Amino acid sequence: MAVQEGWYPDPHDNTKLRYWDGTNWTAETRENNTDAASASASEVATSSKLTRTNAKKEAKAAAKQQQRQELVEAGMTYEFNNAFIGENQVRVRVFADHIEFAKISAFSLTRATGDVDIIYTDQISGVTAERGLLFSSVSVVTPGRTVAFGRLPRSEAETFKNAVRHARDIARQAALPITPAVITPVPISQELSLSDKINELAALRLNGVITDEEYEAAKAKALGL
Repeated sequence: MAVQEGWYPDPHDNTKLRYWDGTNWTAETRENNTDAASASASEVATSSKLTRTNAKKEAKAAAKQQQRQELVEAGMTYEFNNAFIGENQVRVRVFADHIEFAKISAFSLTRATGDVDIIYTDQISGVTAERGLLFSSVSVVTPGRTVAFGRLPRSEAETFKNAVRHARDIARQAALPITPAVITPVPISQELSLSDKINELAALRLNGVITDEEYEAAKAKALGL
């Protein structure tokens, strides 16, 4: 409950009043010789405690949001904090080039308590989902091992499976060799057309390179006469 600003009994000295600015105690005090104060020091202290608690919650939420934004910028496409490998609750994150998972604390759904394990997406040979009566599981298969993520809600299992398959497909596409394009040169004919030959002969005659007789003879040959 928020307490309005005003003069209230000093929580450290009952003979004085201390001014409460609505959020914190100030340094202003005066003698406690008035009945104007309607709230007790305990009420003000409770309000102050609530204010500090809310501020901590807001700071924690902002830090969590900032961390997630950084993970998304780093390529994270999926995150789930309530999967199980055997009896261990794990946090799993999917990136374009790898999947990482780690055991998390029973007191915090985001704090990893062990080493982060990694599966590289270009090594994934299969991804399967299996439905149970209450929950589903998703198995990620690599040449060396199979990791089963269990106790997943059905919709969550489908989302997780699709995220892993998408990351695997991207990794496979990136690993394909690049085949250079083969350019076949188009042959350029060196044979002049009949009109080009005659024009060339006419230019030679005009420039005095050949005589009129030579021009006529070459023209006749070109025309097949």
